[in-house]
Amino acid sequence: MVLLIGCANLANLTLARSAAREREVAIRAAVGAGRWRLVQQLLTENVMLSMVGGALGMALAYGLMRGLKAAIPPFSLPSEANVTLDWRVLFFALALSVITGLIFGLAPAVHATRPDLAGCMKEGGRGSSVGAQKHRLRSALVVAEVALAFLLLTGSGLLIRSFFEMQNVDTGFKSENVITAGLPISEKRFPNPDALNVYLRQIVANLQNLPGVREVALTSALPMQGWGYGMPFQIAGKPLVDRANRKPCFFKMVTPSYFAALGMRLSKGRALSERDIKGAPPVTVINEPLARKYFPNEKPVGARILVQEIVPGKTVLGPEIPWEIVGVVKDEKVGNLDDREDNPGMYVTNEQSPVFFQSLIVRAAIDPLRLQQAITGTVRQVNKDQTLTDMVERMGALVDKARSNGLMLKRRTT
Repeated sequence: MVLLIGCANLANLTLARSAAREREVAIRAAVGAGRWRLVQQLLTENVMLSMVGGALGMALAYGLMRGLKAAIPPFSLPSEANVTLDWRVLFFALALSVITGLIFGLAPAVHATRPDLAGCMKEGGRGSSVGAQKHRLRSALVVAEVALAFLLLTGSGLLIRSFFEMQNVDTGFKSENVITAGLPISEKRFPNPDALNVYLRQIVANLQNLPGVREVALTSALPMQGWGYGMPFQIAGKPLVDRANRKPCFFKMVTPSYFAALGMRLSKGRALSERDIKGAPPVTVINEPLARKYFPNEKPVGARILVQEIVPGKTVLGPEIPWEIVGVVKDEKVGNLDDREDNPGMYVTNEQSPVFFQSLIVRAAIDPLRLQQAITGTVRQVNKDQTLTDMVERMGALVDKARSNGLMLKRRTT
């Protein structure tokens, strides 16, 4: 649309310029210049003007590309990505400049080469019929420009408003100085959930002793990375709903330090604790969307939620577990920043509901990337075959990346 507005504006300016050159064109025609020769001359001028505009546009694009590369947060792009202008982009811009110059210069050139010779040769003379045609064409171009500009203005306004709203979205957690990594664990290595939890406790304890580390946590799903597990649930004491028709919520298995590691705020009750282990009464902390939707006029703390047991390494579910609600935590973003839907969810300890694939969260007192090698080395001390995936991905980078997408859209629309 921006290109069409520019082309219509150029065509309109060419029409206005041709009105001032009617006498020149009439003299050329009178001394024997053919109409096709005159059209060639005017088209050449338009194409040259378009190519100069294309060259300036390429220079501006190069500058904006450098600016956007500087504005994008580190690690938003893979290390092998090489963002640059190549010959295909240059060829496309050159071809587009020539084509638009030809298309939008043709009509003004044709109109300019049909002068009223007798009227134009007279001082102050104008061809009335040709002038009326030019006036109608110029009016049509102005109407098209205004219509396209209105559409662009409306869309840009809505997009920029969404961009500013995205900058102020409360993610529900503090992403500063947090580094994450995937911690895949083979099901064959720990067929017993108890042995799995012992192994995970050892990794967390060793990482917690690293200098510069404040909190270490494990989770089955990182914030802004989706639900992870989605489980149908039933509120105990409410009318029984068939399992096939129950509403789902996200179901996260976390270490009790999860909320502290992400700086999440508790609004009611208590958080999960180290006492919530296997053999102790099963407890859960729910988020505010679940509390608002399913406990609108009652206190959720003390109520129970029925969810079938997730058996590690098995595709079948076990019996229903009555999870007692012990706390309510502020909502965290489990999807994109522009996700406006409420995502009800619940958190349980990985001791009471073990899971093999975990993600590691480390909150540091310093730049967490400086701890990358130390974290990897500490995990390898526990198990030399343990791999860490996406180690360079920082929690802050996830938020910055989502917001930088809005920044790039804003710059493109302006």
